[in-house]
Amino acid sequence: MTTLPAAPRLPGMAKPAGPRTAPPAAAHAQRRKRPGPGRPAGADSAQTRARVIEAARLFFADRGYGPATNNLIADAAGVTSGALYYHFGSKGELFAAVCDDSFESIYRRYAAEITEPLDMRHLLHQLLVASMKLNREQPSLAGFVATAPLEARRYPELADAVARHVQRRDAVLADLITAGQQAGVIRPDVDAALVGALVGLLLHGFADSAAQVSADELEAQADLFEQLIDGGLAP
Repeated sequence: MTTLPAAPRLPGMAKPAGPRTAPPAAAHAQRRKRPGPGRPAGADSAQTRARVIEAARLFFADRGYGPATNNLIADAAGVTSGALYYHFGSKGELFAAVCDDSFESIYRRYAAEITEPLDMRHLLHQLLVASMKLNREQPSLAGFVATAPLEARRYPELADAVARHVQRRDAVLADLITAGQQAGVIRPDVDAALVGALVGLLLHGFADSAAQVSADELEAQADLFEQLIDGGLAP
């Protein structure tokens, strides 16, 4: 699978020369403790970018795109607003970077958990297992994945970033189904793309649930779903 390119970088924001009016100490004491937004280097730059992405994911999932201001995200990440703009340029580019990071995590986990062609029942099981592991490791991930399509409807400038990953998710799932067809464990006459899109909707529903219920409740839902597809709910 091709890794999506990172968001473009912009030059750092330089401080204006000459005297400045001192900001209120209470409001800016914490910000003054941080390093300035000069050009980051090497590992520090990658760590700063990762901190900003994680803080943005939390705010976008919890508050939504509009209320999650760049200043709030920068404060939570422990960086200046200038450093945030250096790495991402705009809040829209930051949202796209969070999309890339979040969905790439999901694709990598699918690849790690599903290493051979599977029939439909076992494929669904492994996809749910992979999703629940990710939800436990990165609680903000499910919340972001669940809310991103809603935010894209509210803010059209986000639509391309979300649509790109919905299409890619469905293509990744279709490839897994095609592998099962080629191995003779999934019927060859079904439309892999259509089934992939359907499974994508199912996984999105579990992501939405994961953002609202406890891990134990989510596991119980997944178990009931597996019983449902096995006919285990019949009297």
